[in-house]
Amino acid sequence: MKNRTRKIVSIGITMIALIALMCVFSAGCGSSAVLTITENNKQYSTFGYGYVSVEVPETATSYNVKVSTGTGSESNKSRVEVIEDIRPTVVDVYGYAADGTSAGSGVIVYADASTDASPEYYFVVTNHHVIEGCSTFTVSLLFINKDTGEETYDNYSADLIGSSPSRDIAVLRIERKSNEEIKTATVIEDSDTVKVGMDVLAIGNPLGILGGTVTMGIVSATARTVTVDEVGSMTLMQTDAAINKGNSGGGLFDTNGNLIGIVNSGYSSYEGLNFAIPLNDARFAADSFLETYRETDGKVTQYGYVKGDTELGIGCRTMTNVYENSTSDIRGSYVVAGVNSTTSPLLPAWGTGSQAIISVKITSNGNTVDYAIGNINDMEAVMKTITAGDTIEFTYRSVKQIRVNIGMGLSTTKYYLDDNTQTAAITAPQYVYLIM
Repeated sequence: MKNRTRKIVSIGITMIALIALMCVFSAGCGSSAVLTITENNKQYSTFGYGYVSVEVPETATSYNVKVSTGTGSESNKSRVEVIEDIRPTVVDVYGYAADGTSAGSGVIVYADASTDASPEYYFVVTNHHVIEGCSTFTVSLLFINKDTGEETYDNYSADLIGSSPSRDIAVLRIERKSNEEIKTATVIEDSDTVKVGMDVLAIGNPLGILGGTVTMGIVSATARTVTVDEVGSMTLMQTDAAINKGNSGGGLFDTNGNLIGIVNSGYSSYEGLNFAIPLNDARFAADSFLETYRETDGKVTQYGYVKGDTELGIGCRTMTNVYENSTSDIRGSYVVAGVNSTTSPLLPAWGTGSQAIISVKITSNGNTVDYAIGNINDMEAVMKTITAGDTIEFTYRSVKQIRVNIGMGLSTTKYYLDDNTQTAAITAPQYVYLIM
């Protein structure tokens, strides 16, 4: 299976600086996100994704699914009985691409509401990084015989309904086979009611080969701010339940059997540092996909999206020791941006090359706000305020370079800012993930 790397760039806790260079592990595109903790060198980046931004019609398939909710009240069932109930709702997810195969997990959350007795379609919630870059998908379902306890698996081909890299949530659809009874998870009514110290169960497919694995722990934190490389800032539940490569997309349940989160990340170097997307956030994205995807004769013709989510296709970093101009000895640090030539609407606005961002002006619903850009944190915060349809005006100076002789036949590259201050304005497009 193909391994890819994903990093956490920062966590808002003081001790992180002490362990900044030590937390790395590998993962497939369908496994727990590969994470590294660092305190400094934050980077806002949207490069490296296989997706584009497109204009999307307002008309879409009607929302026609049902979901079971629970309040988290105490169950009369034993823990063994609860686990037996919820294990079949967690599935193994396999994605296939030209350059490899990924393995992860998912949870059956929604059922087709058109026929209550035997729904035709079921919908699996998983992580975006489980399906990222893949073009076809298989979901493996667990079935437990009520009389004998015998466990069997059956594979289903799955269609992508929608996905969001920034939210790390995706939805797949499977069609029920006539001889099988598929179970959906009961989701907690409001994941904001989850408390630190609650016992939780994590179920998933660690290593991509151990489907249906159950681990137990507690909720260590309910709203940990974590900055994930290639995703950005996320607010996640923290748990000490064992999470391993392949668990991504699986379920975090309370001991009453209610789904409270979608597992998406963990550390191998430090036990007990694992994270899940709170169910409220996961459902917001998944509900949006189901409301906006379109189909014809059972075939998905338009992937679902989250209204207002946008993607500008820019990558930003801090460039130090940039000269004010080609002759000056004054040096400083600047937030420098470049664009992805295949996805960015900024390309025709400011052309290729790197630009030192001076300020950003955003006009939304008739209101205009100017933001001065002093550091990379300013830039990341501004980018998160943009929604589709907003007008964004960048004020910038182009970054130039010259070769400078330093003696003994050696030379170095000197970076400096163009004398001209320029502006480029674009309208933020609606973002939709597409399989490339």
